[in-house]
Amino acid sequence: MRKTGLLLAFAACVIAMAVGCNTLRRMGGEEKVYAEYYPKNRKMLVIPFKDDAFDYFESPEGRAIADAIHDTLLIRKVTDVRSDRQLPKAVKETHEQMVAAQGEREAWKALAELFGCELVLVGQIEGWDMDSEKDTNVSRGRMVVSAQLYDVKLDSAVVWQKRNMEVSFPEGWEYEFVADMDMTRQKLRNRLTQRCGEKIAECFFDRIESLMK
Repeated sequence: MRKTGLLLAFAACVIAMAVGCNTLRRMGGEEKVYAEYYPKNRKMLVIPFKDDAFDYFESPEGRAIADAIHDTLLIRKVTDVRSDRQLPKAVKETHEQMVAAQGEREAWKALAELFGCELVLVGQIEGWDMDSEKDTNVSRGRMVVSAQLYDVKLDSAVVWQKRNMEVSFPEGWEYEFVADMDMTRQKLRNRLTQRCGEKIAECFFDRIESLMK
């Protein structure tokens, strides 16, 4: 009887330790986040985002977001991807002519086929600022974006979309590394657009994220 009691007590301790470890792992560890859409190695064309002041191919921030999406997908080896900086300069004029003649969705389809792509990622900057929030010694930028992914093989149907996604930089844990004295307005703008592109690209692949924010 005594031996059985000791075994039960030992088993209870093991279970308690396991539960404790799992709790700690959830509290301070990592979790797997699954993609919202899998490109499945299909070539993707990323169009520079537009904003209230500039159309596609014209917005500096929109081009920076597209470049960050392109780079992130390539680094992660998600799929073959093309962005504005790899396309001929005449693409903008070609796009405008296609929109005028056929409509915007048909224009994306024609551009994708022209460059051998099956998917086209298009987005809009809904709003952004770098002045509304400020913590002690830290500047903060905020951007709101929407994006749609068209599948040319499905008659340019929208197969994925994200509406009004809010992106901030710094997000929290970076604060100690981005004091005002080290972060010019231009640098903050660059980091914000880069982070925005990364967040959109993350929707297309599985990843591991830290639970410590």
